[in-house]
Amino acid sequence: MKHVSHDLTGCCNRLTRMNNLLDDRTQALAEGWKDQVGRGFVQNHLAPAVPQINLLISELSVAIEQFEGIARQLQDPDLK
Repeated sequence: MKHVSHDLTGCCNRLTRMNNLLDDRTQALAEGWKDQVGRGFVQNHLAPAVPQINLLISELSVAIEQFEGIARQLQDPDLK
């Protein structure tokens, strides 16, 4: 179980870094593309991805906590 939670933690960390990079690049695009095509691209393709990525990161964090709790209980079944 511990191995699983470490793998998930690594995935969560990478997703967080990628999300931050995406946010930075989206900001740069928004500043550079001030025409309708640029705004449309950000609105139609980038903006919808941000909440989904944030939700994925949040759900992974919950799963990590659950796996770590299960691993602790497997090591000490009397642990509540």
